[in-house]
Amino acid sequence: MLIDNHEKEMAQAEEERKRDKEAAARDLEKQLSELKADYERRLQELAKNKDAERDSLKATLEAKIRDLEEQLRKERDNMQGSAKEREEQLKKEIEDWKRKLQAKERENEELMKQIKSLDTDKSDLLKQVADLTKEGADLRA
Repeated sequence: MLIDNHEKEMAQAEEERKRDKEAAARDLEKQLSELKADYERRLQELAKNKDAERDSLKATLEAKIRDLEEQLRKERDNMQGSAKEREEQLKKEIEDWKRKLQAKERENEELMKQIKSLDTDKSDLLKQVADLTKEGADLRA
């Protein structure tokens, strides 16, 4: 009887431990399920927040790109206008320098004519001097 009571108590204790383990396992499964659900909810919130951040950043960057493209277009227009003005200015300067060069060439030609004329005059004077020297020598003789 004592043994039977003891075996019954042991069996009841074993049953109670088994029920406690099963209850603990159910509690752990419930906690795990709640943690999974919480994790999924937080993950979805994070994804939604990141999507919103990405969309906001994308919109900001697209706006910045549009602004920069517009600025670039304006700069190109300004450069083209400035380039055309500079081209016209350079063309005028080239024409001015061509006129100056032509004027210097004409001046140079005129000086060359004068030099040639002076050289001819020199030859004539040297001939006259030679003739006069000969006449002087003939007169002295």
